[in-house]
Amino acid sequence: NAGMDGLCMILTGRLLHRRLSPWRILAASVLGGGYAVLSLFRDVSAPIALLLDVGVCLLMCAMAFIGRQTRGVRRYFLSVLVYFLLSMALGGVMTALYTLWNRLGVEALLPQEQEGLGTWLFALLAMLGRVIPLWGGRMFRRIEAVKECTVTVFLGGQAYTLCGIVDSGNLLRDPFGG
Repeated sequence: NAGMDGLCMILTGRLLHRRLSPWRILAASVLGGGYAVLSLFRDVSAPIALLLDVGVCLLMCAMAFIGRQTRGVRRYFLSVLVYFLLSMALGGVMTALYTLWNRLGVEALLPQEQEGLGTWLFALLAMLGRVIPLWGGRMFRRIEAVKECTVTVFLGGQAYTLCGIVDSGNLLRDPFGG
């Protein structure tokens, strides 16, 4: 769990083009891994367990993502959202791959002394760890690249102040024809 938490935090940082402290990621990952072990021994109702899970996740994200680069609550919650989505996506991919590989009988093709699919799954995660930030980074770069400015237009002796968008020309669309 600590490894997957760390991987998701690193991917989140890359997707959002944020510099993260390795020590903060390590501390947050160890917290997540430790909590996962402790949660095996807890005896609380489902709603309380969910609140504890979300609370620890928010604390982990605060440890990893709040720093000099975080400007405001909005950026923190964007980091949390991306982290949650990546965690769910990678967890779902890992579960699907494990189930698929078991149904296909791939374990029978592996040497007997090797347990499970560790090497194969690690290689897949390494590939995903490189592809996801490249694709997602481009998407988030475009979202964060939109800058606004104030434009004053003088027409017929009157001054009109408007809100404008600073753009290189590739994101703007004509409001009538698209």
